[in-house]
Amino acid sequence: MSSEAVDQIMRALSPMLAELIEKAQHPDQPGWFSQRAGARYAGIHEGTFIRLRARGVIKAYFLPGLADARFKREELDRLFRPNRTTGRRDAELVTTEGPR
Repeated sequence: MSSEAVDQIMRALSPMLAELIEKAQHPDQPGWFSQRAGARYAGIHEGTFIRLRARGVIKAYFLPGLADARFKREELDRLFRPNRTTGRRDAELVTTEGPR
């Protein structure tokens, strides 16, 4: 197998492996996300997630024994609407005034 083929396979597997590692690191905290996993779940770029957190749109929680903030699944579900076609979340932020 060529090194180009190996590189292509590694690029394809990288996001899946990162997600598995994230889940394995915090299996005792169902319903909570790290910043990266929360952004992925919401369907937005991590930089956008950080900006929304800084503005207070997304609330961060600091759990005992963890240095990094965590984010509640139920709050992300309230803020981000699932796509009716795919069932996945998209970047449509839901507010009291309606979608932005």
